[in-house]
Amino acid sequence: MTIDAAKALPLHVLERACALAYRIEGGRLKVAIADPAELQVLDDLRLSSPMPMDFAVAPANEIELELRRLARGQEVVARAGV
Repeated sequence: MTIDAAKALPLHVLERACALAYRIEGGRLKVAIADPAELQVLDDLRLSSPMPMDFAVAPANEIELELRRLARGQEVVARAGV
């Protein structure tokens, strides 16, 4: 996961969608999602960023693990006042 990709979508949107923005490539945001059949989730993600997106499927437990790591990292930055 790149830092720019991590900042491209709000964490609360990613958590609600069980999704993870992991890379920006060719001006497109690459997003891993657990359930590509959830059309409302895809729409919510698209509305949360002006960047065009490409989706890939990943296991929900792996996405959730990375989201917890991302949340902890944001907490550390917030506490440090950076």
